[in-house]
Order: sequence, then structure tokens, then C-alpha cells
Amino acid sequence: VWLEAVPEFSISSCRIVPDLDGNKFIFTPLFRGVKRNLCLRVAVKEGDKTVAKGEFPAQDGAPVQLNVCNPKTWSPESPFLYDIIFEVVDGGKAIDTVKSYAGMRKIHVEGDTLFLNNSPCYLRLVLDQGFYPDGIWTAPSDAALKKDIEISMKAGFNGARLHQKVFEERFHYWADRLG
Repeated sequence: VWLEAVPEFSISSCRIVPDLDGNKFIFTPLFRGVKRNLCLRVAVKEGDKTVAKGEFPAQDGAPVQLNVCNPKTWSPESPFLYDIIFEVVDGGKAIDTVKSYAGMRKIHVEGDTLFLNNSPCYLRLVLDQGFYPDGIWTAPSDAALKKDIEISMKAGFNGARLHQKVFEERFHYWADRLG
């Protein structure tokens, strides 16, 4: 748990949806407050290089999109993630900055075949019940969450069926980072 001071006009959250077929990200921001002439500036970065950027009127719940030329895809074998920087801009000055990340990936089903990034993908999943002897249903540390995924990957699994509880957001973070 943490407390953080934020401006009156700031980002509350943002849904990020990758559109692999359209080579773009779609962002749907929610703000704590908006006013006339407030803007949302978004940058998509690949390391230090900005691959897409835009500035849009700050409208609560209004989706905006940025095209990414020749996007790098995320997969378990190559878990590439773009860094995303959101700024609320008032009079040309950034008054709130939020950093996030996103993978360019697409999952869909055709008949009885699952596709990842438009290629067939065979799932080999482990059942993860999220039990820790020293924390019961709570991971004792962030490193323990990461280790669970690393052990599963070493055993040849490419995914996990999470069972019996709502998993910590950090588990999903490490799944994104590690593949």
C-alpha cells in the first residue's frame, strides 16, 4: 500500500488494447478531473527510441490510438514489451506523468485451434494454486512470484491456469516480463 499526491487533473487509469492486425495500440483513459484545453500526450517507446506519439484532447473514456510501424510482437519465446508514457498537459506543461507498458499481441480461436499473433499455439499449462508454505495464500515476496514462473518455464510450460484465488498483480507483471 502506498499514498501518492496527484494533481486535481490527472490520469486515474488507462486501458491499453493492442491491435496487431491494425499495427496500433488503442488507449482508453480515465481522468480524476478534466477541464477545457487539457490534453493527453502519449508516447510509445522501444528502449530509448520513441516509435509512436500523439497529443489528444483529454476526454474521460474517449479512446485514442497510435499506429506503430513494423511492431515487435510479444510471445512466450520473445516477451517484448513497449514502454508507454502518459502525460496530462495543461498549457503546454506536463502536470501528471504515468509510466506503463504493453505488449503487441493477439489471441484468438479459429475452430478448435488457439492462435497467438496469428500463428497456431499449443498450450502447455501448469495448475498454479498460489500456495506458499511461509505465506499460505500470500506470496512472501515479489521474488517468490517471479520464481514460480521461472520454475514453470524450466519445466516446459508456456502458461498457467491460476486457481482458487485472485492472484497478485505482480504475478501478472512477471508473466508479461518473462513470457
